[in-house]
Amino acid sequence: ANGAVVKGFWSGDSGNSWSLFSSMPTGGSTSSSQVQSLAVTSRNNLVWAPQDSVPSYNTNNGASWTQTNLPPFTATWNGFFRAYRLAVDRKNPNKVYAFDSGGANWSGQRGKVYVSTDAGHTFTLSQGSVNASLAWNAWGDTSMAVNPNAEGDIWVADGNAVYHSLDSGATWTKLTAFATANGKLGATNITLGKAQTGSPYSAAVYVEGTINGQWGIFRSDDGGAAWSRFNDDAHQFGGNAVMAGDWNTYGRIYVNGAARGLIYSN
Repeated sequence: ANGAVVKGFWSGDSGNSWSLFSSMPTGGSTSSSQVQSLAVTSRNNLVWAPQDSVPSYNTNNGASWTQTNLPPFTATWNGFFRAYRLAVDRKNPNKVYAFDSGGANWSGQRGKVYVSTDAGHTFTLSQGSVNASLAWNAWGDTSMAVNPNAEGDIWVADGNAVYHSLDSGATWTKLTAFATANGKLGATNITLGKAQTGSPYSAAVYVEGTINGQWGIFRSDDGGAAWSRFNDDAHQFGGNAVMAGDWNTYGRIYVNGAARGLIYSN
């Protein structure tokens, strides 16, 4: 909103009380949209990727910031924001993954993944993500999820398809089930949650996308080999900007259906 001031806060007691960051990263004070992300590697240590900016890290709850070596975007578009999407590897929190979606479905700049092994201070381009020829799409039409039960286990939805890496981004496998069709994007939101008891993969995988021309939310219990539709035609909610799997209850996900608040399903 006009005149609004962007601020950052941190809590050291599970959210009971909050303190204001005493400074903001480059670009952070003007980050007026949801096109940005944070990754917390350990207590007091985080990386912030503001819109249209190079991400910065800090080790002191926002007292000071240092820019990472992630490359600045070669093109940004006013009102059509672009940002790195960050995620931490919970089996090895020194590993941080950064996904650049390309910024827009007309940008012609393919998506890329960068990998850090020093808690998000410096990053290296995953040549495997370049070889995978990821699509270019808007930030809000793409996502990334990391399996907290296995090191280096990353999922990316590039808007058109789903890609999976088991080696911290060195190589990627494209899942053939999802594809853009009938004007509906192939794979936008991806999230992981508690695995079904006895399943061969350590997480349930949920994807909002299109399989065989049918748009919906789909679930896989075997690491992406087979998929079943999770929602139905009566529960589509006009699409979902955010989707989160539950790590305590198998088969439960949370979505924010367009203008419908927070919804969950078992």
